[in-house]
Amino acid sequence: MQTLTTSKATYRQKLTLQILEDQLIPDIGTVRNSKDAALAAFLFWDLDNIKVIEQAYALYLNRASEPISWAEISSGASNSCLVDIKIVMSHALLSHASSFVLFHNHPSGKLTPSNADLKLTKTLQEMGKLMQIH
Repeated sequence: MQTLTTSKATYRQKLTLQILEDQLIPDIGTVRNSKDAALAAFLFWDLDNIKVIEQAYALYLNRASEPISWAEISSGASNSCLVDIKIVMSHALLSHASSFVLFHNHPSGKLTPSNADLKLTKTLQEMGKLMQIH
């Protein structure tokens, strides 16, 4: 039992360090709307791959809607990427976020969300509401 506790603490420590130290947030001010969020995304998005592979990133915000951390959630294929809700919410908890924004690209340039995108959004909203992270 003690080894399991140690393993979890070690993983949590590594994840926290990755979020809070390696992925520094430029001072971009308050994220008030989708335009602010999109501008923030371009500060950390891998622009070399934005038209090649689907990726998902999350930006985590404090109570004042200021960025406190970000994370690459998934990097997939040319037409899909897997977003694990547990990972999205783990980053939110470890960074003590009050809210988050999930970003996802379509290399095709198509702006219309797929049915899977809509389902994921609904599930994340439900989980955020349950955990009081909006």
